[in-house]
Amino acid sequence: MAKIIGKIPFRPRAVLFPSMVAAIALWAAPAQAYIDPGSGSMFLQLLVAAIAGGLWTLKAYWQRLKVFFTRVRPSEEDGGEAPPKKD
Repeated sequence: MAKIIGKIPFRPRAVLFPSMVAAIALWAAPAQAYIDPGSGSMFLQLLVAAIAGGLWTLKAYWQRLKVFFTRVRPSEEDGGEAPPKKD
């Protein structure tokens, strides 16, 4: 059950889990491990694939994003009615 502190509900689990993850990540002991050149190559391939995937997704949804951010809001002068939609 969430307690209400001010206007924002306080959820202890929402604070506890990220705190535990941060504590584990910050207090990890050094591994003394070797990273071979193949690992660097794999990381580079992952980075290039992530950039290409992001650009492809942006291209696929560009029209929807453009319409979302340039949508005409109805004003009080127009009587509160939105203009007709173009298909």
